Amino acid sequence: MSIDAVGPLDEPVPTGARSVQPLSTAPIPHDVAAEFVRKHHYLGTLPPAVHLNYGLFDDVGLCAVASYGPCHSARLPPGFIELRRLVRHPSANTISLSSFLSDTLRRLKVDGVPAVVSWADPAAGHHGGIYQATNWIYTEPYSYNWNSHFRRPDGSVVDHRAAFKMFGTSSKTKVLAVQPTWTAFLPAMKFRYVMPLRLRKAKCLALMKATERPYPKPAQQAQPIRLSNTRRKQFMKTGVS
Repeated sequence: MSIDAVGPLDEPVPTGARSVQPLSTAPIPHDVAAEFVRKHHYLGTLPPAVHLNYGLFDDVGLCAVASYGPCHSARLPPGFIELRRLVRHPSANTISLSSFLSDTLRRLKVDGVPAVVSWADPAAGHHGGIYQATNWIYTEPYSYNWNSHFRRPDGSVVDHRAAFKMFGTSSKTKVLAVQPTWTAFLPAMKFRYVMPLRLRKAKCLALMKATERPYPKPAQQAQPIRLSNTRRKQFMKTGVS
């Protein structure tokens, strides 16, 4: 698919906020989404495995992107996909990301996707407000990653994937043996949300072995704690560890 088939690439708008008329959603190629994410998303990358990319277009061009791909966690049910990136152009601050997100979810439902999972990272100042505004279900605080991150003396952070690329291991003991001036820490838990599309809520949560929890608040954070299976089941039922 050519870029011209879906609309022009985003261009800087020197006059401030962009017009919101007209708005249209369309599938876009991976390279177009990846370039938009590189410019405007705080992570700056779009994983190659992401295979469903949607763009929102106004009268200037591409103003927002939603990208979906395989779930990080292999424990999630077959067919579930993950919202990997959601971002808008800085000058498109008057558009509704929640409306755009809802539009893409309707398209995924028509295409037969059973449910979509996403994560809000409190370490990046996110608590999932966009998911709460679009009625996603918040499940128990959960992290698919129990691996240590590392902090250099200058304050910069090396996550477990980067550590493995650098040293061939992400073991806390082995990495600190090579870099004794570093310190290891567990990252804050991410908040997990799910949107059932072709499933009833109860069936979706049963397949995930999860329970619905009250929405977290903006300042709320949860530190990862290793729970035994018994204590984890108790936590899922009562929220008390």
